[in-house]
Amino acid sequence: MYQLIKLYFRLFFKNNKGLLIILILLFTSFSTLYINLHQTKINRDTTTQIYDQYIDKYSGIPNNSKEKKILKELDSYENNEDILKEYQNHQINQKEYLKKQRKNNSNILKKDALNSFYLYYLKIKNTQHKEIVNTKYTDCLNFNNLDFIIILFLFFLIYSIYLKEIDDHIWIYEKTTSNGIKNAKKSKIFVFSCIWGLFLIVMTIGKILIFKHFSRLDFSIINIPWCSKNCPNISLITFICFCTFLYYIASYLLCSLSILLKKFIHSNIFILLVLFIFVYIPLAFLGNSIHILYFPFISFLVPGRYFAGYGEKMLGIDFHIAIIELIIIFIFFLLSFFKGKRKNLIFLSLLILITGCSSNQNNSSSFQYNSYHELNFAENKEYYYFSNKIIDKNDWKEYSLVRNLYESSNNLINVFPQKDGFFYTIDDDESEYLYLINNDFQDVKLKKLSSLQKNFMNIEQQHIPISDKNILGIIGNRNRYYIIYSDKITNQNNKVVYKGKLTNHYSIYHQYLYFLQDDYTIIKISLDTFKKEKLDTPLCDYFYIKNNHLYLHNIQDDKLYCDNQILFNEQIENSDIYKDKLYYTQNDGLLMYDFTYKKSTLLTKEKVYSLKISIDGKYLSYITDSTKKNKEIKIIIKDLKKNKIVYVRDA
Repeated sequence: MYQLIKLYFRLFFKNNKGLLIILILLFTSFSTLYINLHQTKINRDTTTQIYDQYIDKYSGIPNNSKEKKILKELDSYENNEDILKEYQNHQINQKEYLKKQRKNNSNILKKDALNSFYLYYLKIKNTQHKEIVNTKYTDCLNFNNLDFIIILFLFFLIYSIYLKEIDDHIWIYEKTTSNGIKNAKKSKIFVFSCIWGLFLIVMTIGKILIFKHFSRLDFSIINIPWCSKNCPNISLITFICFCTFLYYIASYLLCSLSILLKKFIHSNIFILLVLFIFVYIPLAFLGNSIHILYFPFISFLVPGRYFAGYGEKMLGIDFHIAIIELIIIFIFFLLSFFKGKRKNLIFLSLLILITGCSSNQNNSSSFQYNSYHELNFAENKEYYYFSNKIIDKNDWKEYSLVRNLYESSNNLINVFPQKDGFFYTIDDDESEYLYLINNDFQDVKLKKLSSLQKNFMNIEQQHIPISDKNILGIIGNRNRYYIIYSDKITNQNNKVVYKGKLTNHYSIYHQYLYFLQDDYTIIKISLDTFKKEKLDTPLCDYFYIKNNHLYLHNIQDDKLYCDNQILFNEQIENSDIYKDKLYYTQNDGLLMYDFTYKKSTLLTKEKVYSLKISIDGKYLSYITDSTKKNKEIKIIIKDLKKNKIVYVRDA
């Protein structure tokens, strides 16, 4: 086989047809890259002109000032139509705002206008940055529709020119060994795959360099919805190597499938049509959807689907997806090389086309939540989200949430925490929208705001039309969610999926919703079938589900039960549990019981009405009406490790 590989490479580089193939590949590569280059440059220049016009309005800003440099950074964005509309809308609002300030002197006016636009700049940069990176940058790593049509056509052309030439030389080795033809075919596939994969990786590297230079995006890590929580960072070189490997596999599969079809179908046009159906049509229908990963055969040609990000280390990779892909590749090579049977090749080709390889799918079961706690907030590892505040856990600084410069910060109500952020409605009779804030870009926004030293955050979030604001709860995420009302459950398309009486005391665990009924019983509703099941549990006034256990407070003996068995043989009021520690309230105050050492510890003597342990077990939040200075109802957050109060606010 080694001699065959040498022969095929020699044929390719010494043959005039091989030279023709190289010229075709080079011409196509530079043509497609030039199209990308030209379009990116037009977008950049257009964006620069838009914001230069705005900057010129305030000519008092020095050309070399930090502010003007910041404003000129906006030329890195390519979503020009959307930004232009936002700019025009903002300009109208800004004129009205400036009219109110006419009595002030010109210096204050310029300063105020600059600060206002600076905040507007942050809004665009932070709310649109994630979308631009996820669509524009990963699209640059992948191939668009035009690229793919050209690539598929070239594949057919090169296959007809080069592989037919190689077929004429197979007879030389037919009498050498009994496996001569098999080895020749395998060598042919290997050589063709190397050449084809090299062409694909050259195009990808060119696209990356063009995009990186003309977009001027800062490359750093962000999270993607289907990616693992802790995505390891990889360098650009590692990414290119990984792409090269994937491209080779894709080329090998295309070539193998073509040769397989050649045994049954003698029409090259029909073979091209079959490849087009297998590869291009699913890509065209799915587009940027995560479900493209259900087609590993296709996803080999779009390695950007495995990555998202921008920054110094550049990319994050989801190993869940990559490992499944590598297992399928290993099985494919094992059976096709060492077994060599046609039926194995057919079976594996079909397997690769239909096997699902998506990881951490966006569904409601990936999020666990217990609503019985009356503390109206959500949290992630770094922040608390109250109804109208965001609190940084690192320094406990507080940021107000407002949607624009003229809105007060106290009209956000009904916060519904989710896995990737939280939904909320606003206290406005004219607004019939449900808003969504995502965790993944909050970090960027808060860091920018801390440098600005402003105590509010300008947000313009994804909003969803709703017919009724009397919502009890929302489960799911931005792609798939259900809205819970008192008499029904609707999906993201506003379709009623369940009818029945419901309450705001519910829990989500796996694929089930658990509700506390008015008769103190618990029902379970499947999110797959939406069938209701009544659980055989003691009567309770609250419950929560953690670590695959259902905890409830029995109203008959005031004791805490776990899976219908008494867990803690004392009368308690409210409770929450984290690993082997139970946090509970009694008349004496707030206490903690350690199941390992069988010992209770008094945390505070204050009267506590509700409590909640943080997701990492480091902080305990509770509502009390007694502090050292007054008797007002307060929300208190306590650092359990340092045993001190780190945050206090009005309930």
